[in-house]
Amino acid sequence: MLEISLKNKTFVKIEETNMKNQNIMERSDLQEYIVNSWELFTNEIGLPDIYLIGKEIYPHDSVKDRIDILAFDQNESKIIIFELKRDKERNQLIQSISYAGMINTWTSKDILKYIDPKNNELIEIFSDNEIDFEIRIILLAEYFDPEVILAADWLKTAYGVDITAFSIQLSKLDSKVLFDIEQKYPLKELSDAYEARKRKKEQKENQTERTWNDVKQKLKYDFGEYAINYLCNKIGPGAPERNRFVTPLAKDGITNIIFNIYQDCINIYPRVKNKKEGKAILKNIFSENLIIKEWRDGLSFNIYEKDDFDKLLKWLNI
Repeated sequence: MLEISLKNKTFVKIEETNMKNQNIMERSDLQEYIVNSWELFTNEIGLPDIYLIGKEIYPHDSVKDRIDILAFDQNESKIIIFELKRDKERNQLIQSISYAGMINTWTSKDILKYIDPKNNELIEIFSDNEIDFEIRIILLAEYFDPEVILAADWLKTAYGVDITAFSIQLSKLDSKVLFDIEQKYPLKELSDAYEARKRKKEQKENQTERTWNDVKQKLKYDFGEYAINYLCNKIGPGAPERNRFVTPLAKDGITNIIFNIYQDCINIYPRVKNKKEGKAILKNIFSENLIIKEWRDGLSFNIYEKDDFDKLLKWLNI
C-alpha cells in the first residue's frame, strides 16, 4: 500500500505489518472488531444487508468447536458461516464445511436461541416460521494456500457450495494500524467460468429448481394453495425460491407490500412512510386485535385465515 504525497507529487511506502506483530488474535480481537463494526465490515465485503446472528456459536451438541460468526442473508435466504484465521490455516476450509454440515440440520428454533433479544427484525423472521435456508461459507485470513483456493473452486463449480475467501492486510501509518480486505475467491475470471458452467447445468437440471408446487406441499394451512394461485394470477410468478411475492403500491402511504409464504402463515410486510398511520389503516382493515410489529422500513403482521387474506386483497384491489 502506498500513500500519496500531494505536496511532493510522489508515492510514500506505508509499512506493512500483520496480526501476529500487532498482537491481534482471532477471537479476542479480530472477531470483536467485526462484530462491533458490523455495518462497516459488511459494506466492505459487499453484503450490507445481512443480519448478525451471533458469535462463538456451537454448531452441534456433540462438538466443542465454535463458529466464529454466524449471520443471515434474508435476500438470499442463506445462513452465513464466517471462519476467521490469523495468518493462514490449511484446515480452515475443512473446518467450515464441517460446520456447514451441522448447521444444515438446524431449524428456525435452533437459530432463535442465538439471536440477540433486542434484534426484533431477525426474531420476527424466524419466529413461528420454518425458514428454508441454504448455507454460505466466508473465509477470512491473512493468506491462503493455493490448495485451499483450488479446493474451494472445485466444491463451488462441481457441487454448488457457496464459498468466498477474503484476505486481510494490515499496514501501519505512524501510530495507526490500517485494515484492508480483498476478495481472493472467486476471482472475476473464475466467477465468469462458474456462472457459465452453472447456466449449462441448470439447462440440464432445471426440473430440480424449486417451484410454487414445491412450496405448496410444505404449507400447513388450508388456504395456502388458493393464496399462491391467486397471487400468481394477479401479481406474476413471484419468487418461489424465496417464498415471496412483491407488489408495488401507492396507497395510503404504503409504497409496496411483500407477501412471505411461510409454512405456518402468510407474513405481510408493508413498507410505509408513517408507521403510526400505517398501523391505524391496518387495524381498520382487520381489527384492533391485529398484532403488528415494526421493522426498519415498515410493518409486519401474519395472516392465518382465508377471510383475513381476502380482506387484504379487497383493500389492495387485486
